[in-house]
Amino acid sequence: MATATYDLIASNTLTSASNTVTFSSIPATYTDLIMLTKLKASGGSIDIIYAQYNSDSSSIYSSTRLVGSAGTLNADRQTNGGTGWYVGLSSPDEFNAGVYQFSNYANTNIFKSAISRDTLVGNQTRIVAGLWRSTLAINSISIINGNANTFVVGSIFTLYGIKAE
Repeated sequence: MATATYDLIASNTLTSASNTVTFSSIPATYTDLIMLTKLKASGGSIDIIYAQYNSDSSSIYSSTRLVGSAGTLNADRQTNGGTGWYVGLSSPDEFNAGVYQFSNYANTNIFKSAISRDTLVGNQTRIVAGLWRSTLAINSISIINGNANTFVVGSIFTLYGIKAE
């Protein structure tokens, strides 16, 4: 059985506030991608975070969410999202961690699927399945604060490639 290895592609720790972080020129040499984030929003509200591929802001993104909060479970679906697919939330009160897995990102025969997991401590835990209805290879991923706020200095974004051996 083959074992997977994680190769660091790029990492970005913000030294100035920004509402978008983009990894571009992603090599097509891996089977999947994993992004780890440690985010905090600058504004006074919890912000929606989106992932966008290849600068595509068309309406071919879908998201299905499961959210656990205070002992309850909620689910919903967003179809034809124009910003990107919903990957999670960012809080102004604390840094929260996120894990985003982009499957078969370089395969040009299928639509692109992804899964994200994140938690706002003391508030919510989420898992989101995302779909980009395109067969283009993903060569750029942007993480976008969907509100008018920014990610604060010290927010961390790290992208790894998974290569089967």
